[in-house]
Amino acid sequence: MQSDYLNNIRTIIKKTKEKKLKWKRQNPTTLFYEIVDSKAERNIISIQKLKEGRSGLGQDKYIFNAINSGKEVVVNLTAALDVSWVDTLIGGEGELYSLLKELYNVADRSIEREGIDFLDDLINRL
Repeated sequence: MQSDYLNNIRTIIKKTKEKKLKWKRQNPTTLFYEIVDSKAERNIISIQKLKEGRSGLGQDKYIFNAINSGKEVVVNLTAALDVSWVDTLIGGEGELYSLLKELYNVADRSIEREGIDFLDDLINRL
């Protein structure tokens, strides 16, 4: 079951790279993708990057959530650079951390790319 989560994250990364997911920035450390289904219900996946330790100088920690339309957290995965309990359960030391880090970076770059494309379009209209 845990490996299913890893596969799901790999799929989200792939779809983000294919520009099929349009991520948004909630705040400087949290990115999210909103899915509105045919019933106009909002479901959200989010990835957050935090620093553990004093004054934000510690290790990166990633938190992935899948939230249903009732605002309930259905999936919550957390991984830090050291072996977290989730990594231990999955049996892939650091694999969850690596995937969540990649997801955050890919989503962050897609938001930046959208901004650059928008600005390029505006400049081309001048």
